[in-house]
Amino acid sequence: MLKKLFIPVAIGSIELANRIVMPAVHLNYTPESLVTDRLIHFYVERAAGGVGLIIVGGCPVDEYAGAGFMLGLSDDRFIPGLQRLTQAVHQEGVPVAAQLYHAGRYSHSTLIGRQAIAPSAVESRFTRETPREMTQADIERTIGNFAQAARRAREAGFDAVEISSSNRYSDPLLADKVLRQGSADLIALGRPLIADPEWPRKAREGRLDEIVPCIACNQGCFDHIFAAQPVSCLMNPRAGHEGEYRLDGSTGLTAGPAAKAKRVMVVGGGPAGMEAALTAAARGHQVTLYEKAERLGGQLNWAAVPPGREEFETAIRSLAARMARLGIEVKLGQEVTLDLVRAASPDAVVVATGARPAVPAIPGVESEHVVQAGEVLEGEVDVGRRVVILGGGAVGCELALHLAQMGTMEASTLRFLVLNKAESWETLEALVTHGIKEVTLVEALPKVGQDIGLTTRWTILQDLRRYGVKMLASATATEITSDGVVVEVDGKEELIEGDTVVLALGSSPDTALYEQLKDQVGELYLVGDARSPRKAYEAIHEGFRVGMEI
Repeated sequence: MLKKLFIPVAIGSIELANRIVMPAVHLNYTPESLVTDRLIHFYVERAAGGVGLIIVGGCPVDEYAGAGFMLGLSDDRFIPGLQRLTQAVHQEGVPVAAQLYHAGRYSHSTLIGRQAIAPSAVESRFTRETPREMTQADIERTIGNFAQAARRAREAGFDAVEISSSNRYSDPLLADKVLRQGSADLIALGRPLIADPEWPRKAREGRLDEIVPCIACNQGCFDHIFAAQPVSCLMNPRAGHEGEYRLDGSTGLTAGPAAKAKRVMVVGGGPAGMEAALTAAARGHQVTLYEKAERLGGQLNWAAVPPGREEFETAIRSLAARMARLGIEVKLGQEVTLDLVRAASPDAVVVATGARPAVPAIPGVESEHVVQAGEVLEGEVDVGRRVVILGGGAVGCELALHLAQMGTMEASTLRFLVLNKAESWETLEALVTHGIKEVTLVEALPKVGQDIGLTTRWTILQDLRRYGVKMLASATATEITSDGVVVEVDGKEELIEGDTVVLALGSSPDTALYEQLKDQVGELYLVGDARSPRKAYEAIHEGFRVGMEI
């Protein structure tokens, strides 16, 4: 099936067993720029998973190149730690390279303690700072620093140094096609290997459906990097904790079997409940999962509806498939009651019942044209032409995009018109960005989208503007009328006209069953939104921790 991906290849004198590369990914595992056990465990597991080459870094070559928490190559004192890393990776039979790094104008003065330098004094769109233009002496010194960093890399045992290029290959079939076409010699997998260190082995063995997918959500990787937190992964709670939770080499499941196998009831088939069930079953427990809806996934189903978020559905399919392989019994369309728990008599119960949508205490909120965001995303209700969304957080913003894109031109139609030069670029742009809905977002906080991750918020806000979504911040809804919503902005009231009012104001934990079970079950756990409404990343990680605790 994969004809090219696993053909060995040589880079100079380096022999690679296959064409899969783990590229340089900043992980925030090196707070003093020194190699840590956590970093070694992370890379050893990817090497054991079957990659052909590992590249670590980026490694700043001097004090201007990058922050002090990045893996160091700017001084000889870093060599001993790097030798530990290269030796550990080499023990798995995998070559390892270092990416030499200089951020140029993207270096932030707060992080490097000085003004950044770059070939030209052009403001960085990322830092909003203007670097100092490099002098001839700066240029010569930087060239020398790259050479010295390469020398240190060689002394530390690295097989090569690297300068980076393109990204976003996560499908084994696509990766193999690119190689067969001669478009590339190697395929680098960054986030996919964080999500599943065994990606290469599973691909080689034809177990493509078992690969844990990267869904490009950025919640555990890039959002953590920009918040100066250690990298992990929504789909792989073990990422960054390989030394604490090891994989069983024969099954690929989390090692650490339970001392005693128990009958575990999981109530709720959202991300927290599914992950808790998976982890508990992997440790040898007999698990039954109950979900009152007719499908698994919980609010991940909502997350998969807005444009560009379809990969959340991939997450649901992956979790469900892994549950099936572990023999977890799933009962859909069944609401759990106290009597049912008593009848089942489980040894442990995990309550993952999610959250209830919030309803503001304002006049008119019970009107027929007022609906919840979840109802719209589930396709349970239709909305009018003019839509007012109360709540400009992640759900409100993504729902606004979903509605604003309704009726815009499809890609196939756009291609036809472009090829035939049927319309001007201005007309085509209008057809692509102007749909059939008029959408207004009303947010009480000073900024729209404040709960969205740093690495995706700017793109969502940019798209909201492109699609003509009106955004009101620091605006409080005071009344809902038949004509729309009365809001107060800067002490003045105004009517935002709308045919449908959508509530996207967050939620509160649904703990009713948990409260009933407190004195009825010996081992009881509360996870996910039922504990506290949060992102899918927190829900899955909490489910994993509970699954390891049972």
